[in-house]
Amino acid sequence: MSKGACTGRPERRLTGMGEILIRRGDNAWQEPPRWAYDDESDLQQLLARHPPLIPGVTSEATTRTEFNTDVGPADIVVVEANGDLTIVECKLAKNPQVRREILGQLIDYAGRLWQMDIHEFEKRWMAGNRPALFGDSWFGNADFRDLVAANLVRGRFRLVLAVDEINLDLKRMVEYANVITTAETSLIAVEYIRFQYDDVEVLTPRTYGQDIADAKESRLKRSKNIWTSVDYRNWLKDNEPGSEAVFDELSERLHNLAIVFEGGPGIRRPRAHSVSRRRTELRDHLHCGQHSEGWSN
Repeated sequence: MSKGACTGRPERRLTGMGEILIRRGDNAWQEPPRWAYDDESDLQQLLARHPPLIPGVTSEATTRTEFNTDVGPADIVVVEANGDLTIVECKLAKNPQVRREILGQLIDYAGRLWQMDIHEFEKRWMAGNRPALFGDSWFGNADFRDLVAANLVRGRFRLVLAVDEINLDLKRMVEYANVITTAETSLIAVEYIRFQYDDVEVLTPRTYGQDIADAKESRLKRSKNIWTSVDYRNWLKDNEPGSEAVFDELSERLHNLAIVFEGGPGIRRPRAHSVSRRRTELRDHLHCGQHSEGWSN
């Protein structure tokens, strides 16, 4: 990373990490000076511009800084292409909140997002003339929207404490929180350390709680193979050809009524005759309903 990527000032002490050593020519190896962030927004903007620096986040993710939660703005909210949600709170060691208040603050933000209506979530995401999260047309984005909505309803979040220096107290709180919480939510602390040597700057993230969080997520995936709207549509296409139009019409009506599509566990494939019977019942029900106009056989 170039020096211009982040501004900073050198600290008075060298790091005691012992993980990065540099030397010129045949000179002795030495530890580079550690550089401090100017302020918390410096770290915030770095992570928002480079989402893969956040544990569990890929380059396909979309970030939103200063997301309004009613109890204050969350530093960063990340939405993955698969609907996964990550909430990041940035704190520097010089901030007294880094020891205890940061954890309560992050959980408070998550509590405000929990069960938030998907339309309200998108409205807040777009505040300040930000680009729409789901695009102009719901069709083609329905599955993505449903995945995000389902995670909001269930409170399925990855919580990340982003700091420049982590202490033992914070580390223990992270480990304890992961042990006592359900698999739906994981908590990770990341120490983003900056080193400076001449005109070269190096960033080295160190994570705490990642192993426990990964184990929880793995257990969740094994126990809950949740079908999405795309899974259902693909199954209908393979087993009930021609029925996709019925499913698409249902999906559109649910969307217009602000009803979230949320699948169940896909442990066993549904039987064809069961789906066919339910499809007939659904068609008859919609024909008799007040929204049946325009239905084509």
